[in-house]
Amino acid sequence: MDGDGSRLALFRVLILSLFLFVTSLSLHAESWSEETHRLHTGDFNGDGYLDLFWQAMEPGVSSAVIPGLGDGTFGDPLQTWGDGSFGIPWSERASDVLTGDLNGDGRSDLFVREKASGRHWVLVAGPDGRFGDE
Repeated sequence: MDGDGSRLALFRVLILSLFLFVTSLSLHAESWSEETHRLHTGDFNGDGYLDLFWQAMEPGVSSAVIPGLGDGTFGDPLQTWGDGSFGIPWSERASDVLTGDLNGDGRSDLFVREKASGRHWVLVAGPDGRFGDE
C-alpha cells in the first residue's frame, strides 16, 4: 500500500471511531444519534480541529454545529437550528449537504441542495464557526 493508501485507511479508521463516539452524544436535552441525524465533518471555525455538523434526518429535529476541542472531545453546540432556518429545508429527507472550504478562507462551509427542486445555497462559516444570523 502506498503512502496515500495508508493515509486513506487511517482516515477511514479515525472517522469510524469518531462516528462511534458521537453516535451516543446527548446535548442540550436533545438526543443526537445516527438514527436522527447524518454526520458531516469539517473545520468550521478554522482552528485546525475537526468539527461536526449534525444534519437532522427529518423535519422537526434540530441540526447543529459542534466544535472539536482538539483533544478528542467536543464542545457545546455553536449553533442549532430547525428545518426552514435560513429559508432552507434542512432535513436529510429534503436536502443534501456537503462541506468544504468553498471560498478559500481556511474554514469549511456548507453547500446545501434541495432534492426536489435542485435549488442550492452556500453558507459561509464565520470565524466563530457559526453560519448567518440565526
